[in-house]
Amino acid sequence: MVDQSSDEILSRLRGISSDEKSGIGKLKCRIDDQAQYQLDELKQQQMNNENQNEQIQNQIQNNEEKLKEKDKFIEEIETFFLIFSTFGRFAIE
Repeated sequence: MVDQSSDEILSRLRGISSDEKSGIGKLKCRIDDQAQYQLDELKQQQMNNENQNEQIQNQIQNNEEKLKEKDKFIEEIETFFLIFSTFGRFAIE
């Protein structure tokens, strides 16, 4: 079919009966519908993935804030024990 000229292809297409054209049209319509359905499904999947990504990003941010709070708390406790041990040494001496 690659070897055929454009004129030959056009003449063959002109010779297609109306039933064949109707069948080809139905097939094309079904292919278009299926393509649109798959596109819609992919768009929905993308939206779901974006929403899930946003939720995960929010969780990461919340966990980072909690970690900072815990680090600050640990520093405060370490400072408290350092001060306590210093005053404890003075009290013993």
